[in-house]
Amino acid sequence: MLRFVKYGLMAVVVASGGGFLLLGLSFPSYLRTSATSVRQTVQDTVPIEFQLRRTRNLIDQVLPDLQSQVCIIAQDEVAIAGLESAIARDQARLESEQAALLSFRTQMRVQQVSFEVNGSKISREQMTERSVLAHEQEGAEMEIPLDRDTVSEEQVLLEYDRYFSDGAEIQPDAKSTMFND
Repeated sequence: MLRFVKYGLMAVVVASGGGFLLLGLSFPSYLRTSATSVRQTVQDTVPIEFQLRRTRNLIDQVLPDLQSQVCIIAQDEVAIAGLESAIARDQARLESEQAALLSFRTQMRVQQVSFEVNGSKISREQMTERSVLAHEQEGAEMEIPLDRDTVSEEQVLLEYDRYFSDGAEIQPDAKSTMFND
């Protein structure tokens, strides 16, 4: 057995050496071309019916994976549509809250006796008191004086700006936590 391996290896070495001597450095190209030609000849001898059966078997093997991938893609598309609608809802809510904040800021810049917040009218003193109470409930230190008679609109506006920049939101449908009694 070892003798056949030894003779076979020697035959390959002699054939390779002879090929390089006769054909030079283009010998590997001749080998590749010969191998391709032999492969093509073998493929041409295979009957078409056999190739069709082979192709059907390959399709049958791939089809379940393809169907599962289509199902996954459909689920991902539904999830993406849900996320897009959630983003649109959040964007609309953000715009609504920004409009409410802008309206509130505009009201605070104008000296008025009373203000309208979330559909209810409150006096300037009530708004100042609620501002102070809301900040005390939040545990924030007040930057405006506690004497409600000396509080200016600008100070209240600055305090509200600071409150909303900390992440508080105006709820247009319900009373905000800042204005709870």
